[in-house]
Amino acid sequence: MTTRPRGTLESVKILRMMVLAAALGSAVLAAPASVMEAPSVALQGVPLIRQGYNDCGPASIAMVLGYFRVPVDVGVISRATKASPRSYMTVDAIGQYVAPYGLETAVIRGGQLTQVRALIRLGVPTIALQYFQEVGKVPHFRVPYGFDDQRGWLFVADPLAGAVRIRYQDFGTLWNTQGRIFVAVYPPALRAKVLRALAGHA
Repeated sequence: MTTRPRGTLESVKILRMMVLAAALGSAVLAAPASVMEAPSVALQGVPLIRQGYNDCGPASIAMVLGYFRVPVDVGVISRATKASPRSYMTVDAIGQYVAPYGLETAVIRGGQLTQVRALIRLGVPTIALQYFQEVGKVPHFRVPYGFDDQRGWLFVADPLAGAVRIRYQDFGTLWNTQGRIFVAVYPPALRAKVLRALAGHA
């Protein structure tokens, strides 16, 4: 699978990328997704969905559901997964919300980038909990959608920053919050393959 996410991922503005690049230093290139080289492996059809206030979690859920062709408004997800409009969403809310749509989740702590890449190869999206731009500050959910091992880039659909690419090492650095958590979301038919991928046997 080598195509980029459809729709608005192609229209990420250069200015947004420059702002994020300044915040992350060398972690992100200041270029829109439309001119970045495509990942060598990518999920097909991940929509880029923007977040509202503290809605990175609900927006990430919306992107994953969109990948499975289930469009749900971010506001609807936010009201169902957050205690209040100003609060953060918890990781556990992901599985609770997607279950009625016939999807299962695996919550991984101590996650490894090899696992995320193996799941992308399977066509399984993940939601990673990281720091947004600076270690020790704002926690943030984002959706990895592609990678390139030769260049060491992970391509990410970020509900705040847009479509960005992050070096493997920098992704790992930003991941060091709450135990390197990520959540795989998949249909039951892929359960065995997902478990094998997480165990390193994909």
